Amino acid sequence: MSNSKLQKIVEKIERLDETIKDHNAEKSDVYKEAKGDGYDVKALRKVIAIRRKGYQKHEEEEAIVETYLAELG
Repeated sequence: MSNSKLQKIVEKIERLDETIKDHNAEKSDVYKEAKGDGYDVKALRKVIAIRRKGYQKHEEEEAIVETYLAELG
């Protein structure tokens, strides 16, 4: 692999990292706004995580957790 190709790859990754950083800052602002509007940010993060993985997968995981908790007493 040539040095110039490697440099282009590294620079592209660095630009993407900067874009991700910018998006994370924007996301943080949205969470702050939600908190200011009275929403529970922790619950909001959970809702988003559930939607990301899918409700059925979430239900399956919760059933397993409930089983484990029941076994532990």
